[in-house]
Amino acid sequence: MENLSATERLLPDNEAQSSDSTNAFQPNLYHKPRQSLSLYLILSVLFVSLLLNTLFILCTLRSYDIDRSPILDSIRISYKTVVFDATLFGNSIYRQDASEEVHNAWQDLGLLTTHIIPEEDVKRVGFSTGMVKRRAADGGGFVAQMEVFHQLHCLDTLRQGLYYNYNYYHENRQGVWGRSDAVVRKHMGHCLDLLRLQLQCTADIGLIGLMWVNATGTPVEIAKFTGEHQCRDFDAIREWAFANDVKGYIEVREGDEVADKFP
Repeated sequence: MENLSATERLLPDNEAQSSDSTNAFQPNLYHKPRQSLSLYLILSVLFVSLLLNTLFILCTLRSYDIDRSPILDSIRISYKTVVFDATLFGNSIYRQDASEEVHNAWQDLGLLTTHIIPEEDVKRVGFSTGMVKRRAADGGGFVAQMEVFHQLHCLDTLRQGLYYNYNYYHENRQGVWGRSDAVVRKHMGHCLDLLRLQLQCTADIGLIGLMWVNATGTPVEIAKFTGEHQCRDFDAIREWAFANDVKGYIEVREGDEVADKFP
């Protein structure tokens, strides 16, 4: 072939590319609008579907919370910033060795509070009509406890079973410790699994970072267990629970559900 200058070579090449491009893409000029329209419709359908599903989930969660908890009839649940301070060498009263003072601190969280739910609210709170009720002579109503206080009871029960607290509670035989060791073991297993389910349910997605500590001459990394969290106002919930704490006698009524064995 004849040697051509760079300028001379570029012109034919560009012309060829332009011609090839025109031929190659000319037919697609009629198909692109259809493809874009189809893609737009698909994305629109997906977006609307995702939006509706999200709204459904939010409405379901909202209605579950509002419809099933009587506390929301009395107070508006608010949130506040709480600084978690659960450092490795902290000395909170709730983590100290077993004693009457520590035991009372846990009880003062509201572990024993119970409430009476009007029988006409049976569907609203998700109960069945055959569940345990206060005796009619005392006004009736379903006996209930807020989940948070049962969860705290479970955490306290696991605390009591820690190896350095075990003897204190096992010897005084109070609460669950008045039962056989086999029953205590089942109770512990129940509490462990319940708290696992609750933690998975709420699934805190906050982040724990690391910090350097030089306490021995060599810096080591440890988790930083302090930080701000947005929390429901537990103090307000606790105050409501104590103010509405109701006890009474129960009775088996005709039509009540009575299981043949422990679940």
